[in-house]
Amino acid sequence: VVSTQSTGPTCLQRMLPLVKQVVRNIPKLESDFIFDILMKIAHIADLSNWHELQQVPTIEELFGDPLDKVTYLRPIELSSGYATTDDYLNVYFRLLRTECFSAIQKGIVDFKKGNLDERDMSVYHKVSVDNIEIQHTKIVISLQFHLDKPVRNWSKSQKLMFGNLLCLSANGEFTDPIWVTVADRKPELLQNKRTIGVEMISFHQDIDVASLILRLMKTLEG
Repeated sequence: VVSTQSTGPTCLQRMLPLVKQVVRNIPKLESDFIFDILMKIAHIADLSNWHELQQVPTIEELFGDPLDKVTYLRPIELSSGYATTDDYLNVYFRLLRTECFSAIQKGIVDFKKGNLDERDMSVYHKVSVDNIEIQHTKIVISLQFHLDKPVRNWSKSQKLMFGNLLCLSANGEFTDPIWVTVADRKPELLQNKRTIGVEMISFHQDIDVASLILRLMKTLEG
């Protein structure tokens, strides 16, 4: 007997491997039919809730199946078009989200395995909070960091560009992710102090920005 708190599409997707085991003893034609129906149910349920997807990767996604291999990704319709506006947004949002996050998901997995290619993802160590200030109604946190391979000229570097998504982890395992975006990039500060201004992302959390900042400071000090 199993008990789950979720009956949503993610739960259905996770149950499919179990269904495969259950239907092994059923005649092939019947088992294929049953599994195909369940796949369609999970697919439809997942598509119907696309607007509830978080705008940053969840922990389950970071350590789950590759985002570009999930079953609910559909190709762009070039000839037949879309039945509704919601269907159009569903396809494009999922594809864009996968394109944005599949690289960081793979990078984190490779980093934990010890085979990360530094060309795929940059890793910054010894991160600490240097300053907190308000810039144009947003809270910007200055972070100091260490980079194993120094950048000669930050003004020409493509690292830590404005708007880049960063994932902070105190334990180094990324089971405690705090997501921020680059909000204030000054090449001279990067060159002299290794300092970058970031803005907290709060819409994926159940707590407010102030609590996130306190958590960030406590995390990095620890």
